[in-house]
Amino acid sequence: MHLQIGDSTSRGRLAARLGAPPSFVFSCGLLALVTGCEKAPVLAAPERRHDFGLVLQGDSIEHTFELAHEELSGQCVMSLKNDCGCTATDLKVVNAAGASRAFSLGDALDPEQRLQVRVTLDTSRKSGEVSLHSTLLLSGGGVLPLTLSGTVREPLGCSPNPIDFGRLDRGERGEFVASLTASVPGTLTMDTTALPPEMLASVSPSGSETWELEVALEDAGRTRTAYSIVLPLRLETSFGKVYEKSVVITAAVKGAIASDPEAVSFGLLCPAALAVVPRRAHCRISRAEPFSEAADMALGFSTAKGSVVELSSLLIIEKSAIINGDLAIDLMCREVPDVAGPFRGALSVRAGTSASLISVPVFGLIGSATECVGADPRAR
Repeated sequence: MHLQIGDSTSRGRLAARLGAPPSFVFSCGLLALVTGCEKAPVLAAPERRHDFGLVLQGDSIEHTFELAHEELSGQCVMSLKNDCGCTATDLKVVNAAGASRAFSLGDALDPEQRLQVRVTLDTSRKSGEVSLHSTLLLSGGGVLPLTLSGTVREPLGCSPNPIDFGRLDRGERGEFVASLTASVPGTLTMDTTALPPEMLASVSPSGSETWELEVALEDAGRTRTAYSIVLPLRLETSFGKVYEKSVVITAAVKGAIASDPEAVSFGLLCPAALAVVPRRAHCRISRAEPFSEAADMALGFSTAKGSVVELSSLLIIEKSAIINGDLAIDLMCREVPDVAGPFRGALSVRAGTSASLISVPVFGLIGSATECVGADPRAR
């Protein structure tokens, strides 16, 4: 039955069916005309899905969903919600002639118009099977999910990664062979400038788009007592695109204790009056005999001459834990005093009441008003 809201007889019949006065029916009809959006409680339209197939990690995927007026059941799009920051959206309205304009949330869609929703996916941090949603939230409480799905494959893989030599005797020689596999044809190169003089690395083809990465540690402990090296690899494809991969190489020397990093830097700290910048730093202590949970460890700070502030009043040990036999320590800046200049000292690690096992240099700079202009306000 088709009823004209403005017709008094029709309003009376509809009011009788609803058990409401005609004035109520007129008010509701007027509200619907003013908003231009029907208040449907649910959306019957199925989920819209696009399968982009197989892509390489780092590629950007873009797809435009086009929705007809009837798919929205006459409802307005009030907001749009993405799964995560990896998707971005652009909304446009297209009329019957193909002309388009920007779409504003809350606008009503005419029957002859279509809504285009462009979704872009950054795959740089995705891997394997992925399924991500952009959901339209509608005026009647309904929702319409738009889904991008597919498979993201790593352009260049290394197995294992990291390459761990474990614990070696001082002067011992170690060798390790890892497998490299490319998902697309290309030329592989590596940058060995970060390797210490006692470490060598080479790559040799082992098949179609596969290589062997050979790493040798000739004289463990010659330049350091703990190794944590990043070896950059670069794959340049036949179609000119470049993909990068980092391989981590680790080792520890027996009979020694070491910190990674060897010194802890807090960089520039600004007083709260200039910038609220809570800062954190980390270090990891390793030794020949792994640390145990039962060990009675004592941690503390000492302040070097010339420091503008005592380290114990500036920094706290936020957390310490035993991880794979190493002692992991998290440091945090407590509160930055209103004084400018360098601070320096050391974090000492003791076993009970014995002498210090290791002292890790700690340093940084408390900035002046001039130095803190434009300082990054994000937590570190």
